[in-house]
This record gives sequence, C-alpha cells and structure tokens, in this order.
Amino acid sequence: PAANKTALVADLQPGLIGSVPSGLTVFGDKLLFVADDGVHGRELWAASPDGGVQLLQDLHPGAAHAFPATRGEAPLAIVGEWAYFAADDGVHGTELWRTNGLPGGANLVADLLEGPVSASPRSLTPVAGGLAFRANDGAHGTELWFTTGDAAGTRLVADIAPGTPTSAGRDLLAVGNNLYFVADDGVHGLELWVSNLTAAGTRMVADIAPGAEDARPEQLVAWNGAVYFTAQTSSLGRELWRTDGSTAGTVNVADLNPGGA
Repeated sequence: PAANKTALVADLQPGLIGSVPSGLTVFGDKLLFVADDGVHGRELWAASPDGGVQLLQDLHPGAAHAFPATRGEAPLAIVGEWAYFAADDGVHGTELWRTNGLPGGANLVADLLEGPVSASPRSLTPVAGGLAFRANDGAHGTELWFTTGDAAGTRLVADIAPGTPTSAGRDLLAVGNNLYFVADDGVHGLELWVSNLTAAGTRMVADIAPGAEDARPEQLVAWNGAVYFTAQTSSLGRELWRTDGSTAGTVNVADLNPGGA
C-alpha cells in the first residue's frame, strides 16, 4: 500500500486551539486562505508548494480580524493576476480588496461607503474581464456593481430597486459576458434578471410568478446552451425551469409533481 501522504501543513495557532482555515483558493502555484494564528486575528495567508506558509498581510493590524470570526470564508475570486476578497482594515469597514499573492501585495479596490461603515461586498463573480459583486453604498441599497480593479473602474451597474431599497441581486452566474442573477425591483418580486454590465443592458428575463409574487429562482447553472434553475409559482410549485435569456424562451421544463405541489 502507498505510504500515508496526509500531513499537517502548519500549526498556525500552536496547541489545541485551531486557526480555522477557510476560503481555500488556488492562485497560481499558491494556496490562499484565511486563518487566525492567535496573534494577528483572521487574516490572509498563503501556502507554497515547498510546504511553506506565510501571512501575506495584517490588514487589520494586531489581534483584530480583517475577516469575520463567526463564519467561514468563501473562496477568493480570481480575475487574471489578482485575487479579490472582502475585508475590514479597521478604517474603511468591510470593502472590496485584491491581492497579487505576494506579501504586502493587497490593496483596497474602492471605499464604496466612505469611512468605517461597511459596503459589505459579496457574491464576487468574475465576468467580462472584471468582477461583478453586490454591495451597499448607502445611497442605493444592495445592488449590482462591477469593477475592473481600481476605484476609477468601479461602478454601479444598475439601481434595480430605485433609491435606498435593496434589490438583493443574489445567485450571480456568469455566462459569457452576461450575468444572470436574482433580484426584486420592488414591483415584480424576486425574479430572474440578466445584465451585460451596463444599466441599459440590465433587464428582467421573465416575470415567472406574475405581479409582486416571488418566483425565487435558485440554483442557477449554465448547461447545454441555456440557464437552468428552480423557481416557484402558485400553479406549479417549485419546479425546474430553463431560459435562453428571452422572455419567450423562459419555460418550465416539467411539472414533475403535478399542480401546485
């Protein structure tokens, strides 16, 4: 039998207390992750092929956490030679950052909600050579944003729920240069939307559950030239749907449990 090749890479927080690594992300020849060594709080680390592990940057200096201590982190989003993530440096609140994977190589992309209040970027999704995400700048609620990597290249895609209400913009799925997502414009409930990352090119695909009723599309996946997802209607219950991006091309695949169940 082969020798046991499972080994501890590093005891970042020595003793019985765990460093709780999370957000494991392959980035070039490195493995990026978030961990707490008991000295620097939850910060960004990198493991190398030679077995070495190093703290990349103490974004929130001292024992304070740049990353939440109460939940695991999602993998970082890779766009070209950069890895994007949301972190709090103690000055700007939780905002969008990126790193080149080198020690001290992280920088703030944009302070969307100025000062220590958080814009809380999430659902980081590479698309069209940049990064789409949802965030709250304090003026538009949580809406869809896009960045090419710096403050000048960071913009609101569309204020789908006008003003301060939140459209949600969740379940982001990149398909080519388009982005499918779920949003509520305040009129049609939670429905499927698509965007080419411009305001003019952002639209609801179909009002699957007519009126203010929520269709709540979930589990979006691109397959066989279409986007498949589950959705809820009063007449069909939650079933499988697909779309080609047009209203006419958004259809129920099958009513497997007939009727409203």
